[in-house]
Amino acid sequence: MLKKKGAVLPRTTPLDKGQKLTASIASNDAKGYKVYFYGAPKALPIGDPSLSPDGKIPVAASFTARGKDTKRDKDLFAKIDFSQWPAEQAVDLGHKIKGYPEGAAGSQYLSWKEGRWQLQLRSTTEDKIDNAAIARKIVNYLEKNALPAPHDNGKITIDYRPGGKEVKVGVYWQDGDIVYELETGRVPIDALTMAVSVK
Repeated sequence: MLKKKGAVLPRTTPLDKGQKLTASIASNDAKGYKVYFYGAPKALPIGDPSLSPDGKIPVAASFTARGKDTKRDKDLFAKIDFSQWPAEQAVDLGHKIKGYPEGAAGSQYLSWKEGRWQLQLRSTTEDKIDNAAIARKIVNYLEKNALPAPHDNGKITIDYRPGGKEVKVGVYWQDGDIVYELETGRVPIDALTMAVSVK
């Protein structure tokens, strides 16, 4: 159904028990596309009229393929300079990967790099979420499961909302003239499961 030549999509989308996977296509032309995936209470055809990103059926994830946008992509893929952190502040995330913590304005960040991928996890300081423990699970998962290889840039943002019960995960990568964006409110490992299944 997608018009772009060589279109790719996640082949796996984790859902809650009892949910059925379906999708709607928000945009679709030869240059790119945007697809929403839903966890529906019953089987529904792709593009069913009841499917809407702001409707009653929960969105599991969205997946976009778009052309490069110089200004937007400069901000999206802004490099973190890991050399600015003192070595003694680095956190061991396993598999010879170091994470770099930072605090700012009521938030705590943990950033690290894996190949061409830059990862950043944020939570509010008062929620006392163990960012390092979450990061170690992610590092362990990525040791066994390969993300798409970005020819240029790759970035993952994990943002725990105040209260710690909701999270927004974005997986972004650039492959030549195409930028892929996977966004979900599911837990980080579910987001990575979707990302590694893209083909």
